[in-house]
Amino acid sequence: MDENFPQKQTGTSVPAQPSWNLDQMVDQVSRSLHGEMDPLTIRLTIVSIFIDYEDVPNRTFLPILACRKAEEALKKKHGIRR
Repeated sequence: MDENFPQKQTGTSVPAQPSWNLDQMVDQVSRSLHGEMDPLTIRLTIVSIFIDYEDVPNRTFLPILACRKAEEALKKKHGIRR
C-alpha cells in the first residue's frame, strides 16, 4: 500500500518509497506489543511520526525509525512492559 506523505514547505505530496508498506509496519509494531494495542492506534502513531519527520531529505530509514518510535511511545503511554 503506497501512501503519500505531505510536505509542509511546498504544500505538495511526496510519494512514499515502494518499501513503505504501512500495513506491514502496523503488523510489525503490533507483534512487538504482543497484540495488546489497537491497530488503528498504531497506524495513527506511525503516521504522526512520519509527519514529524516530513522535512528530512533522506527518508531511507524513516520506516524503521517510525516503527521503533511508535513501539516506544505506545509502550510508555499504555504501560506495556514486555
